[in-house]
Amino acid sequence: MTFPAMPTGDTGASARRDIELTPNWSPLERRIAPALCAEFMWMFRQAGVEHYKHRETRRYLLLGQGGACVVRTEKGFEEVDFEEEWQRVSGRRTGEENGHHE
Repeated sequence: MTFPAMPTGDTGASARRDIELTPNWSPLERRIAPALCAEFMWMFRQAGVEHYKHRETRRYLLLGQGGACVVRTEKGFEEVDFEEEWQRVSGRRTGEENGHHE
């Protein structure tokens, strides 16, 4: 899956122009249980990618509209394995709640 390149180098008004501020929880809700969604804050959408911030770790989980998990690279957004990114962001594997594996 291909995502548009993110603007690089410009942190001013032109970089903020493509940021959308209408929350969209659907991609996250398709990936994890509703109770786990409460651990996140929806921050913004940029280039079709939803930015969710974990309340405890303060790390971002980036999901495309179809649920593809992505990270920022020098070339833009790149698709990555959801499970690995979930572990990085939440500090645990999927299926674990409060640090305990079910």
